[in-house]
Amino acid sequence: MLNLVNNSLDSHDALTLITLWITGKIIENGYQLTLRDNGSGMDASTLAKAMNKFYHQTGWQRYRLGLSEARELMEAVGGQLEITSTLGEGTTVSLSIPFRQPMEPTDG
Repeated sequence: MLNLVNNSLDSHDALTLITLWITGKIIENGYQLTLRDNGSGMDASTLAKAMNKFYHQTGWQRYRLGLSEARELMEAVGGQLEITSTLGEGTTVSLSIPFRQPMEPTDG
């Protein structure tokens, strides 16, 4: 989540006042965290690139944990990451995290 907050703040100039809304709720089989900002947002082309490794809205960068890695981490735990954005209005990122399933007892 901290990485998503940093991504939101990094994609705006220092003179722009950015508001972040972070909400959480229990969903059917897990928990959903949503981060929304009122920043510059992304057009459809930029949004499509945003899920590529090493892509940053200001260009390609190396060694940055971006949206693609966040998505991979969510998928590794059985969750998902969804992102929507409107140029000039802001971006919303939702993380759906499944509840941990209890471990089955083992014989032995």
